[in-house]
Amino acid sequence: MELAHAAAALETVSQLTRAQVLERGQSWIDERVPYSQTQWWSNQFGRYRQDCSGYVSMCWALGTSYTTATIMQVADRIGWADLQGGDALWRRSATEGHIALFVGWADGNHTMPIVNEEYDFGEICERRVWSAGYKSRFTPIRSRNVDGPVPEQQVAVFRTWGRGVRVRRQPSTGAEILTTLPGPTTVKVSCQVHGQRITASGITNDGWSFLPDYGGYLSNIYIDHPAYWLPGVPNC
Repeated sequence: MELAHAAAALETVSQLTRAQVLERGQSWIDERVPYSQTQWWSNQFGRYRQDCSGYVSMCWALGTSYTTATIMQVADRIGWADLQGGDALWRRSATEGHIALFVGWADGNHTMPIVNEEYDFGEICERRVWSAGYKSRFTPIRSRNVDGPVPEQQVAVFRTWGRGVRVRRQPSTGAEILTTLPGPTTVKVSCQVHGQRITASGITNDGWSFLPDYGGYLSNIYIDHPAYWLPGVPNC
């Protein structure tokens, strides 16, 4: 259950581009902002409550930290086919709800959304991939102050090495296996993150690459590149 509507000392930005929304959203991921319904986080984009709707309020440059009960005062429902990066996925049932910033799709069939979210106590703001089943519980919405085209997603192309290399839902060997690459494979990498430190073939690395075509993470050990941290690839 979310706390009552709490104001932040800001004014809503009247016009925001989608690139600006995604830039704002990335700031809390980079700063590893922990989830809280009682604390506020301040950075160059203002001061907002550290829960799911406070995060989206920050991303949308709203003049207050809305809740899932009040955020529809400044947003409209849209169709799934209209969903673009910088929009949000929202649900509200009785006294509880959740909201996340939509980033893109993890699969070509548009069943698994990539989102940025503050999602639970003890967790930090991060980018995650939702299952198709979980996605179906949400409604796509759009802020009335966000407009403009979606910035082109920057992806780098690399080659993997080895056989039986596993792509996982999270950057950890304990996470669900999404697919297994049978041999060297050309893959797109949209971002990378520090995850579980693993050792394989005499190499130790905690870097993991996000593969948008598979909706999961691959240890950088299995990217055929000598760098520990891949050049030209942003942080997730």
